[in-house]
Amino acid sequence: MPDYKCWPTVKSFNFVLNLLVCSKQFDVVHEVYMGSCKLGVEIHSCSLNIMITGLCQSWEFDAAFAVLDEFPKQNFRPNVRTFSTIMHGLCDCGRVDDAFLLLDGMERDGIEPDAITFNILI
Repeated sequence: MPDYKCWPTVKSFNFVLNLLVCSKQFDVVHEVYMGSCKLGVEIHSCSLNIMITGLCQSWEFDAAFAVLDEFPKQNFRPNVRTFSTIMHGLCDCGRVDDAFLLLDGMERDGIEPDAITFNILI
């Protein structure tokens, strides 16, 4: 896009990130995400949620928790979807106890679980 003097919006940037996650091109996702500054895109909480989704799908939970730690640094607040995504990944790989610990932390942070959260844990 920059070659054509066209700059992406955060919405189009997130669309590309999500397409890469959906097509399981996890190595490219990180590269594109890291290029956001060069493209003039200001990262949004949705961008971080997309990154967490990709990291959880590739079972890179340490990295997913590192992205979760980025929320307050970027002046964002994780939401129920953020936590549910990580819980889903943890449960899928048999780390159910860790998912319940995350639920405790989520509730401590004042984020109310929803039906999706409980379905994941069931």
